[in-house]
Amino acid sequence: MKSLAKIFLPNYFIRLVKLVIRQPTVLYRKSVIFTDNWKPFIRTINYKGFISYYSKGTSIIEINGSPPVRFGGTYEPEESIFVVNELLKVSQPVFLDIGANIGLMTLNVLVQVPSTNIFAFEPSPHPRSLFEQTIAVNQLKDRVTLYEYALGAEPGEISFASHVTEHASGDGFIDTGRAGDVEYITVSVQTLDNWWKEVGRPRIDVIKMDTEGSEFWILQGGVEMLYSCQPVIVCEIHPINLHAYPYNYLDILKWLNAHEYSLETLGGTVITSNNFSQFLEICETFVARSLAVKQNQSNYV
Repeated sequence: MKSLAKIFLPNYFIRLVKLVIRQPTVLYRKSVIFTDNWKPFIRTINYKGFISYYSKGTSIIEINGSPPVRFGGTYEPEESIFVVNELLKVSQPVFLDIGANIGLMTLNVLVQVPSTNIFAFEPSPHPRSLFEQTIAVNQLKDRVTLYEYALGAEPGEISFASHVTEHASGDGFIDTGRAGDVEYITVSVQTLDNWWKEVGRPRIDVIKMDTEGSEFWILQGGVEMLYSCQPVIVCEIHPINLHAYPYNYLDILKWLNAHEYSLETLGGTVITSNNFSQFLEICETFVARSLAVKQNQSNYV
């Protein structure tokens, strides 16, 4: 039939028919783009029953995930399930959301474990302002405390790479090249140990760190808290991020082992110097567990 059409109908007529057939789809896409452009820059979405603020084009809302959050997806679902399961093991759990961005991981936790007390850290001004609005409109101030400074190895001030709002999830101490154009601002830095002492040395159960390569510096600034609380640590270890920093993934592993922590995949496979590079090809998120806690748990079993 297709070949007969080519024989008996002129090419211009066939092109016209194709254009008419495609036009509804083209018009729909253009209308979506057009109407989206008229929406306000700062927007809200119903996420897990919470009103969540975000800005137009925010990658963790619009793009990341299958499906993305904008179309009903869950932000970092595997990591979120792991964190929630760990928090469910304790009464009155305490969670640190380090590199909180607009707060989606915090909301993931609160919808599953509403009794959790959360301390969140986000030094990047734009996503932090959105998270602040989310906390206020959902009346979460009694459960979420948000800090504007960064965590690092030493207190003080430091240059901080800030990207366009769509890619603010790539903000960090050093530009890793993964998030487009960058503008440097100055942010305050505190150590995890100093913060912990200032708030009264609370028990910390689970820590999530996603800080675009500076996770090692944060660990180095929290040795006293780690030894005292022995929290489970869920952290991103991404080779591209680490290329911009003066250490590599093996340095992180050696440091953790030296401080009586093991490193594992989310599925529980122990990471060693021999298999680390292999797992980096398929994993970005890893778990650090206190060896003392693991030993106590095995003895109990």
